[in-house]
Amino acid sequence: MEPLENIISKLKKQEERNRQWLVNNFELSSDYKFSAIAIDDKYFKLFPGPEFSADIYRGQTSFFEPCVPSIFRNNSKPIERFVALLRLCEFKSLLQKHSALLDVQKLKIDGKVIKLDFEGMAQHYGFLTELLDFTSDLDIALFFATNHFDKEKKTYYPVDDRNRIGVLYIFNYALDFVTNHNNPKYEAIGLQPLLRPGFQKAYSYRLKKNKNLNNQTNIEIIKFHHNPYISNYYSNKYESGKKLFPFDPIETKIKLLQNTKIFSKIAFDSVYGTNHNLSKAKTLNRLNKLDISLENNLVYDFSKDELYNIQSYWDAEKDNFTSQIGIRLAYYADIDK
Repeated sequence: MEPLENIISKLKKQEERNRQWLVNNFELSSDYKFSAIAIDDKYFKLFPGPEFSADIYRGQTSFFEPCVPSIFRNNSKPIERFVALLRLCEFKSLLQKHSALLDVQKLKIDGKVIKLDFEGMAQHYGFLTELLDFTSDLDIALFFATNHFDKEKKTYYPVDDRNRIGVLYIFNYALDFVTNHNNPKYEAIGLQPLLRPGFQKAYSYRLKKNKNLNNQTNIEIIKFHHNPYISNYYSNKYESGKKLFPFDPIETKIKLLQNTKIFSKIAFDSVYGTNHNLSKAKTLNRLNKLDISLENNLVYDFSKDELYNIQSYWDAEKDNFTSQIGIRLAYYADIDK
């Protein structure tokens, strides 16, 4: 197994060659701003830099077989996955009054508005989803590959066990676009009104039930023995994860949503309409056995104090948000000339 320091050195050199090639041949900036790129006639996304990089990365402190999204782990039952979808629905409803989302949706570039990724944002705030985290930033992936999250203490610690095997996934999404362009599994989450995805240069990779990341095409899997020096280097670089998980005034409300057993009937109808294998009566019966109850009206909303704190936080962050957006002008030749 190749030493981790050698793996990193090779990947860094390859990244630099790719970056210089893009700068020299396409006059693209080599900085890491978010590029506003149209995805259809109505929407754009704020893609994480470096622009046109062929690879995105995922780091884990251990190798898991199979490697599946959080919603399918621990042999989850269909009704448990249904509840997870209820939480996602309530999360999306809650955000409709979030001042940052309301503000960002007013931003227009070339007549297009930003495509909000609610599931991608939820993934980065600990909700169970069908998504696996990837990033366009190799160093961020290496932090997650070398620093273990302690659930009880809610912080990351550098792995110092040299016998433990970590893993780095490298997904060539440029090649995947060529081979699977009609059914892409990846999405750029990028810069969003909730800030964590942007801090983590986030992409997502969607896997359905019974699918395993370790068996997917166009993915290179690199296993390595942990190196305490490298683990500590990335722990210090990202301040034990603090630089990747900025404070958010809605964290308390999110924890409530992640643990509640009370949902709105609106959320139930929305989820049941697209995700059901049982009759409505049987689904309600199984929810009842889990002590899940449904309310007629919208259950979760921000209080006045919460809205004030959200607005104050966004007012302080807004200029930094917009300053990260890069716009690349394109020239379209007249083919009739």
